[in-house]
Amino acid sequence: MVRFNQNQFSSQPAPDEMMDYHPIVPKWKSRIKFTLITDGNVRRDFIEAINCFNHGFYNASMVIARRAIHQEMIKRELDKKYPNLYDQLENSGISEKLKKLLQKVKNFGNNGAHPDFCLYDNKGNKLDDVRTFAELSLNFLDKYFADEYETDSMIASAPLSEKERAQKK
Repeated sequence: MVRFNQNQFSSQPAPDEMMDYHPIVPKWKSRIKFTLITDGNVRRDFIEAINCFNHGFYNASMVIARRAIHQEMIKRELDKKYPNLYDQLENSGISEKLKKLLQKVKNFGNNGAHPDFCLYDNKGNKLDDVRTFAELSLNFLDKYFADEYETDSMIASAPLSEKERAQKK
């Protein structure tokens, strides 16, 4: 008699197995160093979104990418003033271009989470390419993180002028 482990036929790998698996050539790789993302919750969600994408879980990637920007707004305590993510982003104080990027990430995440949330091209045609949407989510997040964190890091490590030195004292 052949005995089977009840988990042997599970369609999903265990979470720790997914985190240990690294494709030889990742499908998507961040340009920003993760250590520059100072908030651990934001960083973990961004990494999880990348892992989901690289394992072909595109809807999950979009949802977790959206969660990363929600974590960013919580870090800024905007969740206490504004009831939804749209309003939090609009009142975040970031540039208009970055707001538009993050609003798109939010929309992609909504598409990944809600089967009835649709995205359309400029001609009104319904789009359903979840892989492309997930990749755009990661690219947009990477751009945002580079602007927010990498720029701050570059400025902080740059030499100071005499006037800047005096202002620090």
